[in-house]
Amino acid sequence: MALPVVHQPSPDEFRRGYVRSRSPVIIAGGMETWPALASWTLPYLKQQVGQAMVSVETHATPIFRPSVTWNAFPAERMPLGEYVDQLCAEPRGTWRYAA
Repeated sequence: MALPVVHQPSPDEFRRGYVRSRSPVIIAGGMETWPALASWTLPYLKQQVGQAMVSVETHATPIFRPSVTWNAFPAERMPLGEYVDQLCAEPRGTWRYAA
């Protein structure tokens, strides 16, 4: 069953058309005007929440397949700032995911 796709519905349209009827929908373009898209850069996140601890997994391919790789790669705990530094410094071919 294909879900309907609605481009940036107003809050009222969303409530009336989908929330009240409990109908699933794909909202397209919902983040286009979200200020965080422009302001949440890696340096900004490092400055604001760089000490927050995250779990990071390293994979050999860019394709993350949870059904195949779930728990196959040990997660390493590190501060978000360290993860950002590694993302910026690593050569292509290394794929790291905050888990």
